[in-house]
Amino acid sequence: MEIPDKKDFSMKDVLANHRKAGFWVRFAATWVDLFIAWAVVKLIIAIFYQGGIYVPFELTFGLFFLVYSVLLIGWRQHTIGKAVCGLTVQSKNNKPCGYLKALLREVAGKLVSCSVLFLGFFWVSFRSSKQGWHDYIARTTVVQNPSLQKRARIILWAVFVLIAITVGRKTLEVGSLGLDMHRMTLPSSIEMPYSHRTPSSLVEISSLNEGDYPKFIKWLDNNAKDPVEYAVETAAKHQVTIFGEVHEQRDYLLFLSEIIPKLYHQAGVTCVAMEVLLAEDNETINRLVTAKNFDRALALEIARHQPWGIWGAKEYWDVLETIWQLNQEIPDGQKKMRLIGIDAKYDMVSLAMVTGGEGAKIKSPLWEKLRIFRLFDDIMIVVKRDELMARNIEREIIEKEERAIIWVGLMHSYTHYQQPIIMNGKLVRKFNRMGLLLHQKYGDRIFQVALHESYFNSVMGKFIEPVMKERGNVPVGFDVSGSPFGDLRNNDSEDYHHYPNLRFADKASGYIYLKPVRELGKCGWLDGYVSKKMFLKNKPYYKAWARLGEKEANNAQQANEALKWIFEQP
Repeated sequence: MEIPDKKDFSMKDVLANHRKAGFWVRFAATWVDLFIAWAVVKLIIAIFYQGGIYVPFELTFGLFFLVYSVLLIGWRQHTIGKAVCGLTVQSKNNKPCGYLKALLREVAGKLVSCSVLFLGFFWVSFRSSKQGWHDYIARTTVVQNPSLQKRARIILWAVFVLIAITVGRKTLEVGSLGLDMHRMTLPSSIEMPYSHRTPSSLVEISSLNEGDYPKFIKWLDNNAKDPVEYAVETAAKHQVTIFGEVHEQRDYLLFLSEIIPKLYHQAGVTCVAMEVLLAEDNETINRLVTAKNFDRALALEIARHQPWGIWGAKEYWDVLETIWQLNQEIPDGQKKMRLIGIDAKYDMVSLAMVTGGEGAKIKSPLWEKLRIFRLFDDIMIVVKRDELMARNIEREIIEKEERAIIWVGLMHSYTHYQQPIIMNGKLVRKFNRMGLLLHQKYGDRIFQVALHESYFNSVMGKFIEPVMKERGNVPVGFDVSGSPFGDLRNNDSEDYHHYPNLRFADKASGYIYLKPVRELGKCGWLDGYVSKKMFLKNKPYYKAWARLGEKEANNAQQANEALKWIFEQP
């Protein structure tokens, strides 16, 4: 009589009474394995970070999970998650599947199962064989030890509870964001001032020449004001005055620091809001600007919390000290100047590495595109960023009946203009920016002042600079509507081309000219802005920026040096 091989006999004996495992117990086992892999990869990354070595999370997690699954299933016929749920992966005739089948099942098979909305995994629920597509490909079956069913059910319920808590918290968060967005969302049917305007009332700058300059110069001589005086008077007339800047222009930020004390004492402004700051940091910011001593380390941490990871332009962060200094001079018992953030926290670094950033300048390794999985939580914030900023202003300023100025990028500031999104020369969408959202709801309580530049407001770049040169480049501030500049347009610019009735006064309610664009100074770099932690977390991002300046960035110090060189270039 032939005696069975001991190994074959023990495997058959162990699996003789096992039943085919269904979808839900396999689901529970998978989540246990995912948590184990996540914890191990986080530990690995923390260890490597201690040695100053960058490790990409998504790539490392994916590779670790594959190796973990293949080795354990090939060796023991189960992973840790499957083991605690009493599951075993077997081949035909109750035989171990081996390493080759495990490799086929966990790599090629599961890629196929994922390919059509993960239908290959759900297939387990639809077939009496309880096989997913990956099981059919590798010719494997998953069975469960009946004696461990009770423990598997407990694990499954624990997984359900954790998922429910996570989904519940995320639902509340998304619901809160959704309500904020809804409060500031405009109906699609709104009509802009230029919708029914007669084009014949407008003036193309191409039709003007040097002989027309005196008319504009005379008007400025009689009506324009010193920029500081204009800013203070304008802020005194409106509850919220939005200043639209071109980022990282030193002269404009020095101008902001200059007018802040005057805004408080002469215009009754008690709040300054900035795009560069986060709304979630407002409590920390308030503690900084009202403290007895200015905490530079805390100010640096606030700056580093900015989601772009490269907003190290020093003059922005000098504003924090300007407001702190003002508050030191305000007598106790009198309302202090508040500084608040209006932006939401989102992973702008990962977004830039996935998409290439604005202008697709950031070239990151292919595996860093896997960061797209980090962006699911941020989609609403990125798409509805203007609505969220508008809601933060409404909540923190308008509802508190404070007078404030808002310092944001020019495109966010538009109050009478829907920014066009143009692709392949065609208008595909009209974008309601923060200023428009507020003005539509609160009318003339909201006023916008554009700071001189030549890109977004091409009329002023091409026409006002020659006029200002004739006038000796004397700095001015003035209301655009009612001025001879208000009806100007430039059909060579895409926005004016797609809006035939658009005029310059639609893009700028007020205007401040300090000097020609070519003479505007670039911001300095905040020493040590990129910390070791920031660098290790996003090393490919900083290396990509350094390459733009043909520099190296192998550590935080080199990253700061490269960014300093890039951002201080004229």
